Amino acid sequence: MPKQALAQPNGFAYTYDASGNRLSRTFTQIQLKMGDTTETKAMVGNYKVTFFPNPTKSLLTFRINNLAIKDAAIKVIISDNSGNVLVTNNYKNTENIVDLSKYTNGTYFFTVIIGEQTETFKVMKLE
Repeated sequence: MPKQALAQPNGFAYTYDASGNRLSRTFTQIQLKMGDTTETKAMVGNYKVTFFPNPTKSLLTFRINNLAIKDAAIKVIISDNSGNVLVTNNYKNTENIVDLSKYTNGTYFFTVIIGEQTETFKVMKLE
């Protein structure tokens, strides 16, 4: 089965075979889910994901509703506005806190992966 690399916001996604040979290149435009100025909410498959406060000064909470114990593998990839991956973490809790205080003000993208479901969220860090 070909492996697909994580697509960066408004960037290219590549598919590779098991030997590392590139099979395809496709342009991907990710639609970002934005809520009001205090929360960002969207569905990742059957799971409701909420980020708050958004914008944030430092600590950002994300909550995943309807998460069953058997589905508890949550991967979060944080990237900057240029598409550089800053952090990749695995979580098992339904509510988690991410500290953004060491990063500069700007826009960050949180890609949440639960099982086979993926969604990207836009979060603002302001001081």
